Amino acid sequence: MTNELNTTDSFLIDKNTEKKFYRKLFWRQNWLMFCTSYTKQQAVTYSWVLEPFLKKIYGTDTPEFYSAMLRHQTFFNTTPMMAPFIMSLNLSMERENKDNKGKFDVSSITAIKSALMGPFAGLGDSVQQGALRIIATGIAIGFCKKGMWLGPLLFLLIFNIPNMLIRWYGAKFGYRLGQGFVTKAMENGIFKTITKAV
Repeated sequence: MTNELNTTDSFLIDKNTEKKFYRKLFWRQNWLMFCTSYTKQQAVTYSWVLEPFLKKIYGTDTPEFYSAMLRHQTFFNTTPMMAPFIMSLNLSMERENKDNKGKFDVSSITAIKSALMGPFAGLGDSVQQGALRIIATGIAIGFCKKGMWLGPLLFLLIFNIPNMLIRWYGAKFGYRLGQGFVTKAMENGIFKTITKAV
């Protein structure tokens, strides 16, 4: 049995590398709100999260690496739990750019990031702030009124477990789907449907 992934993927060459990639992305993306500004919102930490992966794709101190870092300094703002999907999708596109030198439109990387952040923010805020937080609070209040320590614990579990699962699996789906998903979604009108629904 071979441990290899898709041979066309120059970035995740085996299962071990793949596991390390998702683990590292999961822990780094938790810092997304660490450094925000009025002009760029989450862009500074967005590019910081991607930095080690971009180094692996393009190499350290290469013009391509610096161009990619600059590319990810553009305005970005979405619900933090939805960001890993967009991050891994961007990394998949960056890897495609590296593999198809001169044949890849790099402006599509920034374009897809800009196109997804709004609908994903609407969806993420509805789920995280509009549903999970309210449900978790409603359940926890009953226990808290009775003076039980289970109240705060249940709030943390109900609010955070789905949040972390969305972050973890969002990163996996984003990278695996890659740009092919984006092209199909644009053609099928899936993004229009999502935006309208949100």
